[in-house]
Amino acid sequence: MTERINHTFTAEYKINPYPGLFIVIEGLDGSGNSTQIECLRNYFTERFKYQKGGIQVIKEPTYGPAGASINWVLRRGLTIDDQTLQLMFIADRSDDLLNERTGIVKFLKTQGNVVLGDRYIASTPAFGNIAGLDKDWLLFIQSKFILPDYTFFLDVKPHICMERINKRNNGIDRFEKLEHLEKAYQGYGYIMRKIPDLMIGIDGERPISDITKDLISYIEKSPKLPGKLHF
Repeated sequence: MTERINHTFTAEYKINPYPGLFIVIEGLDGSGNSTQIECLRNYFTERFKYQKGGIQVIKEPTYGPAGASINWVLRRGLTIDDQTLQLMFIADRSDDLLNERTGIVKFLKTQGNVVLGDRYIASTPAFGNIAGLDKDWLLFIQSKFILPDYTFFLDVKPHICMERINKRNNGIDRFEKLEHLEKAYQGYGYIMRKIPDLMIGIDGERPISDITKDLISYIEKSPKLPGKLHF
């Protein structure tokens, strides 16, 4: 009989306490994350071009020490076990948050700054679900990371994402297989049921401009928008 010590995961997440605005878009590969990030970048650049502040776009994995290793795994076939890979994503995210020179937290401390993130905390348990990893544990060990002001989940069915990926014709990485996308989709569904307030679901199967309008309709309510700041 295997002996065990039981411990229940409990976590309290802190929503971005800094004056800068932090927005993340989650979704499967092929769901349109990168496209919507670019649309939001254009929105902020055009609307607030006369305001003080800047825009920082983050995409995972980064080109930092952990991110570079992840890219070798995803694109060049470096062999590594699934749990270690997801922990590397978390390490890469931690460095991106806390880096003293270019970190997200440092950038958010300035009023008017906006961070746009292509995936963040929810992606690790969602994609970890492909390998059957403990989703609650993967959420728990990120509980010291600040949450964005808005996290949007682009809801696109896995088979549609796969069709889009095949049309791109720019190579397929480790996760870009239909059965993997289906597992990741189930992982995102679990997270949305587990923590209903974590993400806002957006129908990502509509025209690009309609999706962008939906995102902006939420963002316009934020008191942190550069045009709404009071000094």
